[in-house]
Amino acid sequence: MIPVDIFKGIPVAEGVAVSLASKYYPRASVEVPPECRAGEKDLEKLSGALERYKRYLSELLEIVDESERDLVQAYSLIAETLVGEARELVEGNSVCGELALKRVLDKYIDLMEESGSELFALRKNDLMDVALTLIEYMSGEAVQGEIVNARDKIVVAEELTPTAFLRLHRVGVKGIVTVKGGVTSHVAILARTYGIPYVIVPSPEVMNISDGSLIVVDGFEGKVIVDPSRELVEEYMIKVGFLRELGSVLREYAFRRAVTLDGQEALILCNIGNVEDGRVASTQGCDGVGLFRVEYLYMSTRPPNEEILIRSFTKVAGFFENKPVVIRAPDLGADKLPPFLSIREDNPLLGLRGIRLLLEYRSSILEPFLRGFLKAYRASSNLKLMIPMVSRPSEVYEFIEVLESTASRLGLSYPSELELGIMIETPSSAVLIDKFAKIPHIKFVSFGTNDLTQYILAVDRTNPKLASLYNELEPSVLRVVAKSVEDALRYGVHVEVCGEIASKPLAIPILLALGIRTLSINPRYVGLIKYVINNLELKRFEHLRGKILDADDAKMVEDIVVNSLRNHNIDLRSVLLFSRTSS
Repeated sequence: MIPVDIFKGIPVAEGVAVSLASKYYPRASVEVPPECRAGEKDLEKLSGALERYKRYLSELLEIVDESERDLVQAYSLIAETLVGEARELVEGNSVCGELALKRVLDKYIDLMEESGSELFALRKNDLMDVALTLIEYMSGEAVQGEIVNARDKIVVAEELTPTAFLRLHRVGVKGIVTVKGGVTSHVAILARTYGIPYVIVPSPEVMNISDGSLIVVDGFEGKVIVDPSRELVEEYMIKVGFLRELGSVLREYAFRRAVTLDGQEALILCNIGNVEDGRVASTQGCDGVGLFRVEYLYMSTRPPNEEILIRSFTKVAGFFENKPVVIRAPDLGADKLPPFLSIREDNPLLGLRGIRLLLEYRSSILEPFLRGFLKAYRASSNLKLMIPMVSRPSEVYEFIEVLESTASRLGLSYPSELELGIMIETPSSAVLIDKFAKIPHIKFVSFGTNDLTQYILAVDRTNPKLASLYNELEPSVLRVVAKSVEDALRYGVHVEVCGEIASKPLAIPILLALGIRTLSINPRYVGLIKYVINNLELKRFEHLRGKILDADDAKMVEDIVVNSLRNHNIDLRSVLLFSRTSS
């Protein structure tokens, strides 16, 4: 039975927490009069607020790890800058200290928003945290961030600042759910550092969760479940125990090569969504990046400029020196429509998205993206390029024409050594794999099984009422993938899988038996997937290929695999717990 209150969000920090909810409401603002004149003690009040804030930060320095001291010290420098400029306004324009701080804050926020960078938008919260606290000190009010009774609780908040997080960590918070934030924010980095499960649910409805409600935070799948059933709680508690028991073992496997007991090697790449994801993934045993989703760069009031693109691509390439990094061209549209585009469609999942949208907006989106990619590629030869959501060969030929003309305008010839690939996400692209394979520029294909599954099954994977019908292990999906992989390999095209199926232990024997040797997964699962592969004897599964493809449904497929795994040295909990949707 699907829980009534289940929120699907963005997984930020891995782990699982089961506990009671504790709502946290920081002060959102401090009243500052629109006009006020400086008094005799305004400069003194500014200095006093700065000193008090520094004492506040010194308390944090006593509780944070050495690695976080730079963050706290950066807050001190920000405070000094804000107060310094505020003093000039007080002296030069005779405005009161609180209004002076507000004006300095507004100036920097405007500059950050004009940059169009999501990273700056997130760092804006850090700036506001410092300024807000200084204004509160000046007004004589209590500083924000007095932490609720959060020990062993899951904190639910609209947003958290780093200083609030550090105090929550000090009292022993078990998990975090916020409405706002980002995977590159300081709070996200801190949560990953301290191992606190964290999910962002970008919906105000999450704030309707009552204090004291029992909730589950699944930092692997990005789920928040309110008032779960007893059976679901037991399942998650088993998962918590398993992670505690096998955690060190899985971390050790993450840095091994993935080789089956009978010598079949697999490459375990990782999916990332931004530069910070890339930095984290580079420390978690990933053999490279199989999918860099660049859409986050476009979720602003205008497309990113070339400098932002080049810097993002080269940074990630640098994290994975001598390892492949696949940049997917922006897969915009449907549920990833950027604010600067106004597109209204009755059925966006079947509308202007992926390669269709890129070709429609080639001058404003595709060509600038390709300029940024080609310039980054000159400095980072481990970069690869992938085309999203193709459905017919003509789209690929048109994309290549734009790529060649963009290179020519930059004074470059088409880089013959560039590895160009396509995403197999539509049934038409899977069926026409032989046609795509004959395009000379195409070197690899990557199966995006999330979309491919929903299109084959005609099931909206975001609809909770249809959750029981959506399963990548349905024989209809596996048959399409099997035939497509067979055709691709026959034409010498490299095959990868980057959908969620590649992160599910139960699917690994099936994918390997189908001939797939490169998987791109969530970095959180690298140790787990390598653990399964290294304890697997593939030849025992290859003879089951026909039986699997001839199964009636996904349940029958799962039973075949589980029964075969009983003869392997694999903890079946790893297969069962991390292959379910838990919904």
